[in-house]
Amino acid sequence: MTNLFLKRKKMHYIVLIGVVVFALSVMVIINVKSQSVQKLSTPDLIKQAFTSGEITEEERLLYLAYALDDQDKLPTRFHSSVPWGGTLIIWELREAVRSKSIMCKLSPFGQSELRRILQEGVICDT
Repeated sequence: MTNLFLKRKKMHYIVLIGVVVFALSVMVIINVKSQSVQKLSTPDLIKQAFTSGEITEEERLLYLAYALDDQDKLPTRFHSSVPWGGTLIIWELREAVRSKSIMCKLSPFGQSELRRILQEGVICDT
């Protein structure tokens, strides 16, 4: 009887250890995933959302402009502490506002926001 009691007690410890190891593994996986998301810069987070279809082209352009000049308007999910350079982003945005084929596809709000931030842009015929 004592031998059976010891076997059950040992089995309970083995199960408990298994549960603890599983829980720790899950915590490590969650931590690694959250760190990998945080390793993306603001433009990369915006690009990822655009590529997956979560945001439109207009939102992508506006969020890039907000990231450069008006962070209060940038949704917090795109805020990142990862450093990034803005030279290519500025070039892309300037090309967009100078292009009727791009600019005139945007809503009046999108057009005016990009013009306000970049202080230039084509005027679309309505």
